[in-house]
Amino acid sequence: MAAPMFSLHFSYGVGALAAPFLLSPFSLPEKDLEPRMPMYDVNNNCTIVQNVSSLVNVTVTALFNATQPTLVNLNQSGNLEPYHIPNQTFTGNCTDEPYKTILQHLKSTIEYAYVIVAIATLVISGVALYFHCKKPPAGLKKFPVQNTLLKLVSPGTCTDGDVAFGCLMFILLFFFYFFLVGAEHTFAQYLHAYATDSADLSPNDATILNSIFFASFTFGRGVPILFAKWIHPPVILAITLLGILSSLTLLSAIGNTSHIGLWVGTSAYALFLGPIFASGINWANYYMDLTGMALSVLYIGSALGGFVTAWLAGFIFEYHGKHPFMYMILGCAGANCLCFIAMQATARKHTKDTTAQEHGHRLDNNDSRSEEDSV
Repeated sequence: MAAPMFSLHFSYGVGALAAPFLLSPFSLPEKDLEPRMPMYDVNNNCTIVQNVSSLVNVTVTALFNATQPTLVNLNQSGNLEPYHIPNQTFTGNCTDEPYKTILQHLKSTIEYAYVIVAIATLVISGVALYFHCKKPPAGLKKFPVQNTLLKLVSPGTCTDGDVAFGCLMFILLFFFYFFLVGAEHTFAQYLHAYATDSADLSPNDATILNSIFFASFTFGRGVPILFAKWIHPPVILAITLLGILSSLTLLSAIGNTSHIGLWVGTSAYALFLGPIFASGINWANYYMDLTGMALSVLYIGSALGGFVTAWLAGFIFEYHGKHPFMYMILGCAGANCLCFIAMQATARKHTKDTTAQEHGHRLDNNDSRSEEDSV
C-alpha cells in the first residue's frame, strides 16, 4: 500500500505546480488592466478621459442586446444599462474604478481553465465509476462489508475488536494530523508575508521562495515512491519528523536574520513535509485496518487544525509580530513528535500483548493435544 499511497499524494503536488501554467493562457493580460474608462455617476454627468478608439472592443450582446462596443452605466435605480459611447469627449465628474472592474469581468476567460479541469475530472470519475460497476476480476480479494451502523463506526472494527486500543489510536491520529496539516497549510499561506515583512525579502524573491517551497514539497512526496516498499512506515515517519523539527529549528533561530538560512530551512522543511501525510496513513494501516471511519477521524483532525492554526497565526502576526509565527509552527512540529512517540509506544505495546496472547493460545492448544495423546 505504501508506494500507491505516496503516488496518490504526489499527484496533489504535481497539480499544484501545473495549475499556474493552465491558468496563465486564460488570465487577463496586464495591458488590458490599463484603460481608465469612465463610469457615469447617478446624475448622468461624466467625463471620458481617453480616446474611445484606444479602448478594447467589448461586445456585450449577450448582456445588453448590443452589437457595438458598449460601456455600462449605473442608473438612479441601481441597475446596469448600456451606454453607447460616441467618439468625443464629455465633461463632468466620473469614477473609473468600478468601470475598470466591469471591463475585466467582460473580458476575462478564466472560467475556461476551470471548465477544462472540470471536464478532465468528469472523465476520470467516469472511468472510476465504470470499474466500480463492473464485476471484479477473478482472484481479487474481497473484504466483508459492515452491514450494521455500530460496526461501521466502532473503533474496534479497525483493531480486531479491541475497542480501547481503537479509541486511543483514533484520538492520537486526530491530534497528529491536527498539528501536522495545521502547520503545513498555515506555513504555506503566511510564507510570503513572513519573508517580506520579517526577513526583508523583496516581493519577487518571496514569490520565488514560495515556488521553491512547493517544488520541494512535491519532490519530497515523489521520492518515497521508489523506496517505500523496503522501509517500514515507522522508520519513514521518524526520519521525516526529525527533518521537520531540525529545519524549523533553523528557521526559528535565524530565519528572520539570514536569507541563506531562510532559503535552506524552507526548502528542507518542504522536502521532509511532503511525504509525512502519506507516511502517517501508511503507519496507521501498518498497525490497524483503516476503515472509512478511521479516515474520517483523520481528515476531520486535518480540517480542524487547518483553520485553528490559521486563525492563531493571524493573531500572532497582528499582535506579536511576524517572527513569533515561526515559533508556533515549531511548536506544532514538537506536538507532532510527541503524538508520534505516544502512537508508536501504544502500537508496540498492543502488538506485544497480542503476540503474547496468541503464544499463550498456542501453548494451551499444545497442552490439550498432549493430554489427548496421553489418554
